[in-house]
Amino acid sequence: MRRLAVFLLTACLGAGAMAADAIDANRKKDFGDITVHYNTFTSSFLQPETAQKVGVVRSKDKGLINVTVIKGVTPVAA
Repeated sequence: MRRLAVFLLTACLGAGAMAADAIDANRKKDFGDITVHYNTFTSSFLQPETAQKVGVVRSKDKGLINVTVIKGVTPVAA
């Protein structure tokens, strides 16, 4: 029974993630002359040296969100 519950929870969460990609596959939003690009990935995707340098724990259970903000054609701090 527990396996079924875990499977259903995973299926529900996965369906939401797939639907989000179908809605905006480019992973960007425009706000006038500002464009926000975003991407998500597990922290295990990072090389060990990079993760240590930026202070991130590598794990398949931890995720990161990468956000870049561009005004016109120039990246800006956000």
